[in-house]
Amino acid sequence: MRIPRFTDWLLIAVGLLLAIAVIQPQQLPVVLYKGCLVALGGVVGYWIDRRLFPYARPHEAVRGTTNEPKGEQKHPQGHFETRSLDSKKNKFLF
Repeated sequence: MRIPRFTDWLLIAVGLLLAIAVIQPQQLPVVLYKGCLVALGGVVGYWIDRRLFPYARPHEAVRGTTNEPKGEQKHPQGHFETRSLDSKKNKFLF
């Protein structure tokens, strides 16, 4: 059986938390509060991203799929529109 990912970092974090508990126990509530703020910020950032960019899903971009109905897709599955730069005129070709 393999050890789960980031187990070493979890052990380091628990070790540091125990060190804080031994050295300066009055700082434990502050450390836990700051950890909760970081976790809350991550959750809020995730949901803001989901609401602002509802169709931007990395797993769909890799497969080249969209949420558009099949008849309305602009590009064949897996192909995306690109623009190239005309090096002589420094203008985009469309």
